[in-house]
Amino acid sequence: AGHGSALLYATLFMAGYDLELDDLKKFRQINSKTPGHPEYKTTPGVDMSTGLLGEGISNAVGFAIAERYYNNTITNKDMINYYTYVMCGDGDLMEGVSYEALSLAGTLNLNKLIILYDSNSVTLDGSTDITFNEDIHLRFKSIGFNYIKTNNNIDDIDNAIKEAKNSNKPTLIEVKTIIGEGSLLEGTNKIHGGILTEEDTYQLKEKLNLSTIPFDID
Repeated sequence: AGHGSALLYATLFMAGYDLELDDLKKFRQINSKTPGHPEYKTTPGVDMSTGLLGEGISNAVGFAIAERYYNNTITNKDMINYYTYVMCGDGDLMEGVSYEALSLAGTLNLNKLIILYDSNSVTLDGSTDITFNEDIHLRFKSIGFNYIKTNNNIDDIDNAIKEAKNSNKPTLIEVKTIIGEGSLLEGTNKIHGGILTEEDTYQLKEKLNLSTIPFDID
């Protein structure tokens, strides 16, 4: 989910990576350390490029294959024993490359692959129903996935992940969200990659009980 990268960069900054506040202010600007989609060797702490839509989710399938292979190969099973988590959006699931990779994941029964699907029914150009109206549940069931649907509530998501860990199949967790929730533009494609106005930023920060001073860490 490339546009979620502002959260990644802020987290890396707070964790002490080689990023300055000015780098965060240059988010999605040319030649900055904080591009709109993370890039390997551009940002400290970013160890793979998300690339085009569908590439990140396909990489996740590769990580899950690697875990399965090495866990079956080495003597000490606890040395390589991890879950692979990936967050994707509607756009990722529209891409052919993601469908091919996910079909393989189902065929190989990669039960340690857990996908969190940010399902907000909005793309950059408008509502998803213009171009995308598949039954996601049936689609993933048909390729050998466990499917869970949940609300955008941290306890519900936590319970869904626990359920996914007990499945003998890879899992897609569809999380119903509202794009730009709390913004004056929430639920619309205008918030997809747009910059909030000062008024909107101020009222959103007040709703979230955050400092209204720009780039202030309270």
